[in-house]
Amino acid sequence: MANPAAEHDRFVALWKQVAERFQGKDGEVWFELMNEPYGNLTNAQLTGLYADALAQIRTTNPTRAVVVGGQSYSGINSLATFEAPDDPNLIATFHYYDPFNFTHQGAPWITPVQPTGVTYGSAADASQLAADVQKARDYMARTGRPLFLGEYGVYEGVPLAQRAAYYEAVTDAFHAADIDGCVWGYQNTMPFRDYATGDWYDVLLDAIGL
Repeated sequence: MANPAAEHDRFVALWKQVAERFQGKDGEVWFELMNEPYGNLTNAQLTGLYADALAQIRTTNPTRAVVVGGQSYSGINSLATFEAPDDPNLIATFHYYDPFNFTHQGAPWITPVQPTGVTYGSAADASQLAADVQKARDYMARTGRPLFLGEYGVYEGVPLAQRAAYYEAVTDAFHAADIDGCVWGYQNTMPFRDYATGDWYDVLLDAIGL
């Protein structure tokens, strides 16, 4: 992320090795070239980097699904200038944690720690979500490429009912645009399942339609 030009060849070589190792796996295995590019690794560099890595992958995995995301941690706004390589089995992704002051309130790894007590469900929240869904629609219309919501979630310090309200709103809004997604997370931070007891949080499963 700090020096993309210097790391370009190593990145491509790593994906050559990964592709060769997994070429015999069935189509249920997808590759995601990089999780949440940030820093100096911008959309301007990513197109060429992904194209070179993909060329190596396609020599051994000609039709495997490959996921790619844009700059700035693959946030929704990265889609406006993200140009993915031309490949019929390439799927663009974005991550969604907006509004950040709600989803990450109290999370200890954020500096500074976001104040707690923020709620979700206002008219402003609905307006922001609708505008963000339109950004996703605009990307799909511009590129003709499917989109995958690779991550979305709310820190577990937020009351469960509020977490559920957020998951339901985001899930329904992007589903209406034919965009499926993957929640964060399973049993680590932002859990859907209690690590100690093994019990699922049914209210969260209901919120995402499961």
